[in-house]
Amino acid sequence: SALYMGVSGFQKWCQANFPDAYIALYDSDQSAVDHVYIDLNGFIHNACRMVHNEADAIHQLFKRLRLILKQVKPQHSFHLMVDGPAPLAKLYEQRSRRQGSKSKSRGLPGYMITPGTPIMRDLTQALHYFCCSYLAQPEAPAGLQAVVSPSGCPGEGELKITQAVIANCRRQPGQTHVFVGGDTDGILLGMASLVPNMYIYNKGDAQKTTCLSHLKLLEGILTTIYPPPTTPSFLPLSTAALFRIDFLVLTTLAGNDYLPAVNANFDTNFEMYCQMQNPQPRHLVKVHGRGSDHSPPPAKKRKKGRQSGDPAEGGPDCMTL
Repeated sequence: SALYMGVSGFQKWCQANFPDAYIALYDSDQSAVDHVYIDLNGFIHNACRMVHNEADAIHQLFKRLRLILKQVKPQHSFHLMVDGPAPLAKLYEQRSRRQGSKSKSRGLPGYMITPGTPIMRDLTQALHYFCCSYLAQPEAPAGLQAVVSPSGCPGEGELKITQAVIANCRRQPGQTHVFVGGDTDGILLGMASLVPNMYIYNKGDAQKTTCLSHLKLLEGILTTIYPPPTTPSFLPLSTAALFRIDFLVLTTLAGNDYLPAVNANFDTNFEMYCQMQNPQPRHLVKVHGRGSDHSPPPAKKRKKGRQSGDPAEGGPDCMTL
């Protein structure tokens, strides 16, 4: 999970290198989707930077949430996810970042946005109020559900969203899912989850809201590795999956919430990786024994009975309306 969290500037890199992966979010009259998942921590931090007290921060957050929900129009559910207690590796990395930016902040300090603080406790109640008031609107779709997973529920916001997406896909395959969050998390979450109808919200301008399709992004990556006319008309799913996993690993070299960046930029790393694929593809990661030699995975005996269940949904403080 640490592979796809908090890689700085990755959204801009994708926009510059793969603009065709971004699609318009339908027309203004038809921009309804089935499920919307909002990773709140980035929006909470932005709201706190703009103000000097808790009430104003919550007001700014609500204003942003209303704008997002107006643009994407969820029909079945929307999920508001807040990071729970962080793993130790993330605590060390966050402390290093926040100590460096402490003197630059003019609003509420970042350490206040931590599970267990009074402001996060009050925010939980405020989010419950927001959901109740939103569902009570006459224009709210019939049967729309709101799910709040506050900072008291264990798990990163991205992982909570992953669990919710998988659970919804199992219940109703084929529905559309839109992730709203930080620069990178949603893009790589989509690539890691392989949910075909999952899109990543991009703010865009006032007249046009766009979303990134992670499948179109993967298509662009493969076209870069095998430029025309060498682009194969058919690529085995197993081979495409290995390239996808390699790309997820490449992002860790740019640094994330758990690991510092290596001394190289992402453009250089990606260019060198593309050069590795000629004349014979070589992969960074082996999955079930598969790697650069494309050897088939060893056969496994299937066990009788249930293999796995639905992921855990929420926790004792998670509320569904």
